[in-house]
Amino acid sequence: LSPRQELRLVLTHIFFPSCVPEQSIVFLKTHKTGSSTLTNIFNRFADLRELKVALPLPGYNRFKWPLYFDWSSVDMYRLNGDYANVLCNHARYYRYAMDSVMETGAKYVTILREPVSQFESTFDYMELGNLLGLQNVSNAMEVFLRRPYDFLINVTRRRQGDFPDSLNLARNGMFFDLGLSPRHYDNRTKVLETILKLDREFSLVLIMEYYDESLVLLKRELCWDLEDIVYAKFNQRATRKKSKLSRKLRKTIKKWNSADVMLYNFFNKTFWEKIKRHGDDFYKDLKEFRQKNADLQRECV
Repeated sequence: LSPRQELRLVLTHIFFPSCVPEQSIVFLKTHKTGSSTLTNIFNRFADLRELKVALPLPGYNRFKWPLYFDWSSVDMYRLNGDYANVLCNHARYYRYAMDSVMETGAKYVTILREPVSQFESTFDYMELGNLLGLQNVSNAMEVFLRRPYDFLINVTRRRQGDFPDSLNLARNGMFFDLGLSPRHYDNRTKVLETILKLDREFSLVLIMEYYDESLVLLKRELCWDLEDIVYAKFNQRATRKKSKLSRKLRKTIKKWNSADVMLYNFFNKTFWEKIKRHGDDFYKDLKEFRQKNADLQRECV
Protein backbone atom coordinates (compact mmCIF):
# COMPACT_ATOMS: atom_id res chain seq x y z
CA LEU A 1 0.00 0.00 0.00
CA SER A 2 1.11 3.53 -0.70
CA PRO A 3 1.42 5.94 2.26
CA ARG A 4 -1.73 7.67 1.05
CA GLN A 5 -3.69 4.39 0.93
CA GLU A 6 -2.45 3.44 4.40
CA LEU A 7 -3.55 6.82 5.76
CA ARG A 8 -6.98 6.40 4.19
CA LEU A 9 -7.29 2.92 5.74
CA VAL A 10 -6.35 4.23 9.20
CA LEU A 11 -8.78 7.14 8.95
CA THR A 12 -11.55 4.81 7.80
CA HIS A 13 -11.09 2.65 10.92
CA ILE A 14 -11.05 5.73 13.15
CA PHE A 15 -14.13 7.43 11.78
CA PHE A 16 -16.07 4.36 10.57
CA PRO A 17 -15.14 1.58 12.97
CA SER A 18 -16.59 -1.80 12.12
CA CYS A 19 -18.74 -3.18 14.90
CA VAL A 20 -18.06 -6.48 16.63
CA PRO A 21 -20.96 -8.95 16.96
CA GLU A 22 -22.27 -9.16 20.52
CA GLN A 23 -21.87 -12.69 21.86
CA SER A 24 -22.91 -12.27 25.48
CA ILE A 25 -26.66 -11.86 25.73
CA VAL A 26 -29.45 -12.29 28.25
CA PHE A 27 -32.86 -12.54 26.63
CA LEU A 28 -35.49 -12.00 29.32
CA LYS A 29 -38.30 -14.15 27.98
CA THR A 30 -41.73 -12.68 28.72
CA HIS A 31 -44.96 -14.70 28.46
CA LYS A 32 -47.21 -14.66 25.38
CA THR A 33 -45.14 -12.10 23.49
CA GLY A 34 -43.71 -14.15 20.64
CA SER A 35 -40.60 -14.81 22.69
CA SER A 36 -40.24 -18.49 21.74
CA THR A 37 -39.17 -17.62 18.20
CA LEU A 38 -36.58 -15.23 19.59
CA THR A 39 -35.35 -17.90 21.99
CA ASN A 40 -34.79 -20.21 19.01
CA ILE A 41 -32.86 -17.46 17.23
CA PHE A 42 -30.59 -16.90 20.24
CA ASN A 43 -30.02 -20.63 20.70
CA ARG A 44 -29.17 -21.07 17.02
CA PHE A 45 -26.75 -18.14 17.20
CA ALA A 46 -25.06 -19.76 20.20
CA ASP A 47 -24.92 -23.23 18.62
CA LEU A 48 -23.34 -22.02 15.39
CA ARG A 49 -20.61 -20.22 17.33
CA GLU A 50 -20.18 -22.87 20.03
CA LEU A 51 -21.06 -20.38 22.75
CA LYS A 52 -21.88 -21.43 26.30
CA VAL A 53 -25.60 -21.36 27.06
CA ALA A 54 -26.94 -21.17 30.61
CA LEU A 55 -29.64 -23.83 31.03
CA PRO A 56 -31.92 -24.70 33.95
CA LEU A 57 -31.16 -27.69 36.14
CA PRO A 58 -31.92 -31.11 34.61
CA GLY A 59 -35.64 -31.78 34.46
CA TYR A 60 -36.59 -28.10 34.35
CA ASN A 61 -37.23 -25.72 31.47
CA ARG A 62 -37.34 -22.57 33.60
CA PHE A 63 -34.94 -20.94 36.05
CA LYS A 64 -37.17 -21.48 39.10
CA TRP A 65 -39.74 -19.06 37.70
CA PRO A 66 -41.88 -17.49 39.26
CA LEU A 67 -39.14 -17.00 41.87
CA TYR A 68 -36.50 -14.40 41.11
CA PHE A 69 -33.55 -15.72 39.14
CA ASP A 70 -30.81 -17.27 41.25
CA TRP A 71 -27.51 -18.80 40.16
CA SER A 72 -28.45 -22.03 41.95
CA SER A 73 -31.14 -22.62 39.30
CA VAL A 74 -28.46 -22.89 36.58
CA ASP A 75 -26.95 -26.20 35.48
CA MET A 76 -23.37 -25.19 36.34
CA TYR A 77 -22.07 -28.64 35.38
CA ARG A 78 -22.88 -27.95 31.73
CA LEU A 79 -21.01 -24.65 31.91
CA ASN A 80 -17.96 -26.51 33.23
CA GLY A 81 -17.19 -23.71 35.66
CA ASP A 82 -17.24 -21.01 32.96
CA TYR A 83 -19.43 -17.96 32.60
CA ALA A 84 -22.34 -18.17 30.14
CA ASN A 85 -22.59 -16.31 26.85
CA VAL A 86 -26.33 -16.74 26.38
CA LEU A 87 -29.27 -17.08 28.77
CA CYS A 88 -32.75 -17.24 27.26
CA ASN A 89 -35.01 -19.70 29.12
CA HIS A 90 -37.87 -18.34 31.22
CA ALA A 91 -36.52 -16.49 34.24
CA ARG A 92 -37.75 -13.70 36.48
CA TYR A 93 -35.47 -10.71 36.11
CA TYR A 94 -32.91 -10.14 38.84
CA ARG A 95 -29.93 -8.31 37.42
CA TYR A 96 -27.33 -8.95 40.11
CA ALA A 97 -27.84 -12.74 40.06
CA MET A 98 -27.91 -12.87 36.26
CA ASP A 99 -24.69 -10.89 35.97
CA SER A 100 -23.07 -13.40 38.33
CA VAL A 101 -23.36 -16.22 35.76
CA MET A 102 -22.84 -14.20 32.57
CA GLU A 103 -19.72 -13.08 30.74
CA THR A 104 -18.82 -9.48 31.57
CA GLY A 105 -20.68 -6.88 29.55
CA ALA A 106 -23.68 -9.00 28.62
CA LYS A 107 -26.38 -7.17 26.69
CA TYR A 108 -29.92 -7.49 28.04
CA VAL A 109 -32.85 -7.81 25.63
CA THR A 110 -36.58 -8.41 26.13
CA ILE A 111 -39.86 -8.11 24.22
CA LEU A 112 -43.26 -6.62 25.07
CA ARG A 113 -46.74 -6.91 23.61
CA GLU A 114 -49.76 -4.61 23.61
CA PRO A 115 -51.16 -5.25 27.12
CA VAL A 116 -54.80 -5.97 26.24
CA SER A 117 -53.94 -8.65 23.68
CA GLN A 118 -51.17 -10.01 25.92
CA PHE A 119 -53.57 -10.35 28.86
CA GLU A 120 -56.27 -11.97 26.73
CA SER A 121 -53.76 -14.42 25.23
CA THR A 122 -52.33 -15.28 28.66
CA PHE A 123 -55.76 -15.80 30.20
CA ASP A 124 -56.68 -18.14 27.34
CA TYR A 125 -53.39 -20.06 26.95
CA MET A 126 -52.78 -20.54 30.68
CA GLU A 127 -56.42 -21.53 31.20
CA LEU A 128 -56.66 -19.09 34.08
CA GLY A 129 -60.45 -19.37 34.03
CA ASN A 130 -60.19 -23.02 35.09
CA LEU A 131 -57.80 -22.18 37.93
CA LEU A 132 -60.17 -19.45 39.10
CA GLY A 133 -63.14 -21.84 39.21
CA LEU A 134 -64.73 -20.39 36.08
CA GLN A 135 -64.34 -23.42 33.80
CA ASN A 136 -68.06 -23.53 32.98
CA VAL A 137 -68.40 -19.81 32.32
CA SER A 138 -68.26 -18.68 28.69
CA ASN A 139 -67.07 -15.15 29.50
CA ALA A 140 -64.66 -16.17 32.27
CA MET A 141 -62.23 -13.28 31.73
CA GLU A 142 -64.97 -10.68 31.97
CA VAL A 143 -66.45 -12.30 35.08
CA PHE A 144 -63.01 -12.46 36.72
CA LEU A 145 -62.38 -8.76 36.08
CA ARG A 146 -65.57 -7.77 37.88
CA ARG A 147 -64.14 -9.01 41.21
CA PRO A 148 -60.52 -10.02 40.57
CA TYR A 149 -59.29 -9.88 44.16
CA ASP A 150 -62.16 -12.03 45.40
CA PHE A 151 -61.38 -14.72 42.83
CA LEU A 152 -57.65 -14.70 43.60
CA ILE A 153 -58.26 -14.91 47.35
CA ASN A 154 -60.73 -17.76 46.86
CA VAL A 155 -58.15 -19.73 44.86
CA THR A 156 -55.63 -19.37 47.68
CA ARG A 157 -58.17 -20.50 50.26
CA ARG A 158 -59.38 -23.39 48.13
CA ARG A 159 -55.84 -24.63 47.59
CA GLN A 160 -54.86 -24.01 51.22
CA GLY A 161 -52.33 -21.30 50.41
CA ASP A 162 -50.84 -23.09 47.39
CA PHE A 163 -50.93 -20.31 44.79
CA PRO A 164 -50.63 -21.70 41.21
CA ASP A 165 -47.54 -20.39 39.41
CA SER A 166 -49.44 -19.26 36.32
CA LEU A 167 -51.74 -17.01 38.34
CA ASN A 168 -48.75 -14.71 38.84
CA LEU A 169 -49.53 -13.69 35.25
CA ALA A 170 -53.14 -12.76 36.03
CA ARG A 171 -52.14 -9.12 36.44
CA ASN A 172 -49.27 -7.15 34.85
CA GLY A 173 -47.68 -10.38 33.64
CA MET A 174 -44.94 -8.72 31.61
CA PHE A 175 -43.86 -6.50 34.49
CA PHE A 176 -43.94 -9.52 36.80
CA ASP A 177 -41.45 -11.28 34.49
CA LEU A 178 -39.34 -8.11 34.54
CA GLY A 179 -39.12 -8.22 38.31
CA LEU A 180 -41.69 -5.74 39.64
CA SER A 181 -43.25 -6.90 42.91
CA PRO A 182 -47.07 -7.13 42.83
CA ARG A 183 -47.21 -4.94 45.93
CA HIS A 184 -46.00 -2.04 43.76
CA TYR A 185 -48.48 -2.47 40.91
CA ASP A 186 -50.67 0.43 42.07
CA ASN A 187 -47.76 2.70 43.03
CA ARG A 188 -47.30 4.85 39.92
CA THR A 189 -44.12 6.42 41.29
CA LYS A 190 -42.51 3.02 41.90
CA VAL A 191 -43.70 1.76 38.51
CA LEU A 192 -42.14 4.74 36.72
CA GLU A 193 -38.90 4.41 38.72
CA THR A 194 -38.68 0.75 37.71
CA ILE A 195 -39.37 1.55 34.05
CA LEU A 196 -36.52 4.08 34.03
CA LYS A 197 -34.27 1.55 35.76
CA LEU A 198 -35.09 -1.05 33.10
CA ASP A 199 -34.39 1.54 30.41
CA ARG A 200 -30.88 1.93 31.84
CA GLU A 201 -30.28 -1.79 32.26
CA PHE A 202 -31.68 -3.18 29.00
CA SER A 203 -29.89 -2.54 25.73
CA LEU A 204 -32.99 -3.30 23.73
CA VAL A 205 -36.72 -3.74 24.34
CA LEU A 206 -38.52 -5.16 21.31
CA ILE A 207 -42.20 -4.87 20.40
CA MET A 208 -44.17 -7.93 19.28
CA GLU A 209 -46.59 -6.00 17.06
CA TYR A 210 -43.60 -4.99 14.93
CA TYR A 211 -41.80 -8.31 14.88
CA ASP A 212 -39.82 -7.84 11.67
CA GLU A 213 -38.75 -4.35 12.69
CA SER A 214 -37.78 -5.74 16.10
CA LEU A 215 -35.55 -8.42 14.60
CA VAL A 216 -33.85 -6.00 12.23
CA LEU A 217 -33.26 -3.58 15.12
CA LEU A 218 -31.83 -6.50 17.11
CA LYS A 219 -29.52 -7.35 14.22
CA ARG A 220 -28.28 -3.77 13.93
CA GLU A 221 -27.92 -3.10 17.66
CA LEU A 222 -26.03 -6.36 18.27
CA CYS A 223 -23.99 -6.09 15.06
CA TRP A 224 -25.30 -9.40 13.75
CA ASP A 225 -25.89 -10.49 10.14
CA LEU A 226 -29.31 -10.82 8.54
CA GLU A 227 -28.75 -14.59 8.37
CA ASP A 228 -28.63 -14.63 12.17
CA ILE A 229 -32.24 -13.45 12.49
CA VAL A 230 -33.94 -15.24 9.60
CA TYR A 231 -36.54 -17.75 10.78
CA ALA A 232 -39.22 -20.04 9.37
CA LYS A 233 -42.69 -20.17 10.84
CA PHE A 234 -43.44 -23.75 11.85
CA ASN A 235 -46.10 -25.35 14.04
CA GLN A 236 -47.95 -22.14 14.65
CA ARG A 237 -51.12 -22.60 16.64
CA ALA A 238 -54.20 -22.72 14.50
CA THR A 239 -55.69 -19.29 14.13
CA ARG A 240 -58.53 -18.98 16.55
CA LYS A 241 -61.30 -16.47 16.37
CA LYS A 242 -60.38 -13.87 18.90
CA SER A 243 -63.28 -12.52 20.86
CA LYS A 244 -64.07 -8.97 19.89
CA LEU A 245 -63.61 -7.19 23.17
CA SER A 246 -65.94 -4.34 23.92
CA ARG A 247 -64.49 -0.89 24.50
CA LYS A 248 -65.57 -1.15 28.14
CA LEU A 249 -63.80 -4.49 28.64
CA ARG A 250 -60.63 -3.22 26.97
CA LYS A 251 -60.68 -0.26 29.34
CA THR A 252 -61.13 -2.59 32.32
CA ILE A 253 -58.21 -4.76 31.18
CA LYS A 254 -55.99 -1.69 30.84
CA LYS A 255 -56.94 -0.46 34.29
CA TRP A 256 -56.26 -3.89 35.86
CA ASN A 257 -52.91 -4.07 34.03
CA SER A 258 -52.02 -0.40 34.40
CA ALA A 259 -48.35 -1.09 35.19
CA ASP A 260 -47.98 -3.12 31.98
CA VAL A 261 -49.67 -0.30 30.05
CA MET A 262 -47.13 2.21 31.38
CA LEU A 263 -44.30 -0.22 30.61
CA TYR A 264 -45.46 -0.86 27.06
CA ASN A 265 -46.17 2.78 26.21
CA PHE A 266 -42.73 3.87 27.39
CA PHE A 267 -40.78 1.23 25.48
CA ASN A 268 -42.93 1.43 22.37
CA LYS A 269 -41.80 5.07 22.20
CA THR A 270 -38.10 4.30 22.74
CA PHE A 271 -38.36 1.48 20.17
CA TRP A 272 -39.27 3.89 17.39
CA GLU A 273 -36.73 6.44 18.57
CA LYS A 274 -34.02 3.80 18.18
CA ILE A 275 -35.21 2.91 14.69
CA LYS A 276 -35.22 6.57 13.69
CA ARG A 277 -31.58 6.91 14.75
CA HIS A 278 -30.63 4.14 12.30
CA GLY A 279 -31.83 6.22 9.37
CA ASP A 280 -33.00 5.04 5.94
CA ASP A 281 -30.57 2.10 5.90
CA PHE A 282 -32.79 0.44 8.49
CA TYR A 283 -35.60 0.07 5.98
CA LYS A 284 -33.24 -1.32 3.35
CA ASP A 285 -32.30 -4.03 5.84
CA LEU A 286 -35.97 -4.59 6.64
CA LYS A 287 -36.84 -5.12 2.98
CA GLU A 288 -33.94 -7.53 2.49
CA PHE A 289 -34.82 -9.40 5.69
CA ARG A 290 -38.42 -9.91 4.61
CA GLN A 291 -37.25 -11.24 1.27
CA LYS A 292 -34.84 -13.68 2.93
CA ASN A 293 -37.60 -14.86 5.26
CA ALA A 294 -39.97 -15.38 2.34
CA ASP A 295 -37.30 -17.34 0.46
CA LEU A 296 -36.64 -19.55 3.49
CA GLN A 297 -40.34 -20.16 3.96
CA ARG A 298 -40.69 -21.34 0.37
CA GLU A 299 -37.70 -23.66 0.70
CA CYS A 300 -38.79 -25.24 3.95
CA VAL A 301 -42.55 -25.59 3.60
